[in-house]
Amino acid sequence: MKEVLLQSGLFNEEKSYKLEQILDYIKENGQYARSYRDGEITDEDCDVLRFAYVDDDLYDYLEDTIAEYYIKYQEPIPYERKDFIFR
Repeated sequence: MKEVLLQSGLFNEEKSYKLEQILDYIKENGQYARSYRDGEITDEDCDVLRFAYVDDDLYDYLEDTIAEYYIKYQEPIPYERKDFIFR
């Protein structure tokens, strides 16, 4: 999704930067949660607020950019299942 949105040329530099920062932050939270699950972070060192981002603002921004993309191109962003992602 990140590559498709950023390489679409649809968003200006400021919006592209913000979008990239949001997607990276959400990914970092997931990686932190995985590190905890895998025992790389102990209970004593754990910051539970980093497991997932739970406020709506970043997701709302992301949702708006996806809608802009869809309005322009009228096609969904293809999903490619990645076997290395734990579900």
